[in-house]
Amino acid sequence: MLRRSISIVGLIALLVVFTASTVQAATINVANGIVVVAADGQCSLIEAIVNANTDAATHADCPAGSGADTISLATGSTYTLTAVDNTVVSLGGNGLPAITSSITINGNGATITRGNGAPNFRIFYLDTGGNLTLNSVTVSKGDTGAYMGGGIYSNSATLTIANATLSNNTAGGVGGGLHSVSSTLTVNNSTVTNNSGYGIAVTFGSATVTGSTFSNNSGDGLVAHGDPTLTVANSTFSNNGGSGLAVLSGTATITDSAFSNNHDTYNGGGLTIGTNGNAPVVTVTNSTFTGNSANNMGGAIASSGALTISNSTISGNSVKAQ
Repeated sequence: MLRRSISIVGLIALLVVFTASTVQAATINVANGIVVVAADGQCSLIEAIVNANTDAATHADCPAGSGADTISLATGSTYTLTAVDNTVVSLGGNGLPAITSSITINGNGATITRGNGAPNFRIFYLDTGGNLTLNSVTVSKGDTGAYMGGGIYSNSATLTIANATLSNNTAGGVGGGLHSVSSTLTVNNSTVTNNSGYGIAVTFGSATVTGSTFSNNSGDGLVAHGDPTLTVANSTFSNNGGSGLAVLSGTATITDSAFSNNHDTYNGGGLTIGTNGNAPVVTVTNSTFTGNSANNMGGAIASSGALTISNSTISGNSVKAQ
């Protein structure tokens, strides 16, 4: 009898473990182009994010969230934001609810944009502990006025951007496309283009960039300061109105990347390393620097830090004193 009792207890324990392991996160499908909260039977983008954050059917038009949720946008659709959803003191307004949980947004080629004539706000804000993955989506026309992070602001959070585009966003501070602060940032196979106030700014934390393009941004394509850890591989920096990449402090490893036709009005058209007494540690391998220019010095590279460069090509760069 004792042996049989143990077997029954063991079976119950296995059933409990099996039941817990099969609990599924929710998939929330958003209606084509629908953004605002309304009891209309259509799941909107704002309603989907709220339900995912709360793990509940806070808005009845969408399924309840459940753990790490996936929000799926309608293929090729455009979601136009026209109003501030919430405001963070000292950081300005946000068009969508703050991300406070683990959410994956599968864009399916969709665009999330700030409407013409709308007040100033960024598109996404990640609050402390938030975890957002953006797949196959364009984030555009966020404009924070005097604040940082025109398209996205990540605050002590985890952000992954894959096969996505940050374009035509504006920030009065740094990070027109994105400002990542004390966060873990991953950018894969994505494009950061035509943003004002730098493409991406990384302050503290870490960033890993792979297979991505930074082009035609005003200011640096990518800037790192506040001692972050930066890894860049197989990426392109071109035609930016500042350094292609500026590593102002921290450490950076750059491999198999190309820097071309960037122009900085001061130093380091392709790559700037260090500033104001900071001496970052940077390693560059198997990369090219062509056609970059600066007004003061270092058409290709200007460094006041510890630079190791190997198996790389530097050609056709210039200093264009004004």
